[in-house]
Amino acid sequence: YLGLPVLSAFADCTVAVSDGLREQLLKKWGARPEKTITILNPVFYPKAARVPSKAELEARADVLLAVGRMVPEKDFITLVRAFARLDRHSARLVILGKGPEEAKIIAELNRLGIRHRVQLAGYSKEPWTHYAEAKCFVLSSNSEPFGNVIVEAMAFGLPVVATACSGPQEILRHGEFGRIVAVGNDLQMAHAMAGALDNPGDPAVRRKRADDFSFEVRVPTYERLIAKVLGEQPVAN
Repeated sequence: YLGLPVLSAFADCTVAVSDGLREQLLKKWGARPEKTITILNPVFYPKAARVPSKAELEARADVLLAVGRMVPEKDFITLVRAFARLDRHSARLVILGKGPEEAKIIAELNRLGIRHRVQLAGYSKEPWTHYAEAKCFVLSSNSEPFGNVIVEAMAFGLPVVATACSGPQEILRHGEFGRIVAVGNDLQMAHAMAGALDNPGDPAVRRKRADDFSFEVRVPTYERLIAKVLGEQPVAN
């Protein structure tokens, strides 16, 4: 990061994966505004992923899914505290990921008395079966420039609860496609999780939004950028 102003000055273009990250690059790290653009991430998910009907999703068991490295930025401590607040003793939480905070998370689960209701499933290179079984996806990060996992969850039709970081807000269009809560607020998160389980909404709408981030849609923007840098044609976001 310390070398970013110099790199930005000499580079033909600096690419941010969200408008929020672009603003941070400009204000905090001195990137050159005339050379800094946003291209939202292309996200891979199986095109054959089956999207459940609204009735099928409503009939699923109350399984909440979270995916990410167990590091402070993902703030899984707030997530498990929110889960402990849920007045649904049959609900389960599945967390996919590994990392240095795993022992701290386990200690908090034990303190809250909910260790038996939370599955720490470890890292999964292909988490698709978990998306296909969950009823709601939750992202609890205190910092998230984009959030590929949100798009993956939406590709499987899942309702999303996410914190108000720049990436999630852009993906969810500030609440149009999911529930957004304050960073670090386990009470708000618990209410949003309960609402998503009670009323999961229309999976097809979320899959359509996820398709906005498919490789077919996003990669051509990078191709146009490369062409522009090579002096062949202008780039359009």
